[in-house]
Amino acid sequence: MDSREHPVLVQDQTQGVLTLTMNRPHSLNALNRELLESLREALDQAAADDHVRVVVLTGAGRGFSSGQDLVEVSGDPDFDIEKHLRRYYHPVIRRLAEYPKLTIARVNGVAAGAGASLMLACDLKFADARTKIHMAFLQIGLVPDSGASYFLTRTLGQSGALEMVLADDGWTAEEALRRGLINRVAETGMLDPLVRSWAQRLAAASPVALRLIKEEFRKAEGKNLDEMLTLEARLQAEAAASEAHRIALATFLNRKRKADG
Repeated sequence: MDSREHPVLVQDQTQGVLTLTMNRPHSLNALNRELLESLREALDQAAADDHVRVVVLTGAGRGFSSGQDLVEVSGDPDFDIEKHLRRYYHPVIRRLAEYPKLTIARVNGVAAGAGASLMLACDLKFADARTKIHMAFLQIGLVPDSGASYFLTRTLGQSGALEMVLADDGWTAEEALRRGLINRVAETGMLDPLVRSWAQRLAAASPVALRLIKEEFRKAEGKNLDEMLTLEARLQAEAAASEAHRIALATFLNRKRKADG
């Protein structure tokens, strides 16, 4: 199949970084069944590849993703939206939310509806200054789905999440940054260097430590201090027993000895 016809491009596997590009630029990467299944398969393959340390998710062309492809489903009289969500969206969202490797959303334009949910499911979100993030569900008489209510509430609180969902025209990248919805905003033309620098630095870090840091913060929600102290101690013991820690510690101590003369 020509790469231009493939719904997800798997590319740029260099220095431990793999980029997955949603490839329907003519529709601002609207999500259809084929794209979602291809994305899940690509995520599964990357998770099993020891050479991949960081996965970057982005969209081809002018946008990240405009959300569900309404053309695909609007003409089907038997369309069952609940079954559709369970079959196509939930596996991808769960996979991203529980992913064993670090994920970065490279948000290069509009992220709307379920497309914004994909962004929210990633660990880090870096956006172009022209990006617009819009839940867009209310515009078509629907409620947020694909994990949007889960991620937004945990990031913004109940009131902030409601404001985001009810906003007429969504939020600009700067507003999303101010609210803590995304991590960094790059000036036009500088998104790729920003993503590349973070991705390559993190890919060079201990994969064990990255995995355990993700687990630590994922489990922090709802736990009390004593529970977290116990969890931290257990995860720290696992990290300390890894070969990556041994090598990193030896490198650090050697560098310190040289600096101390």
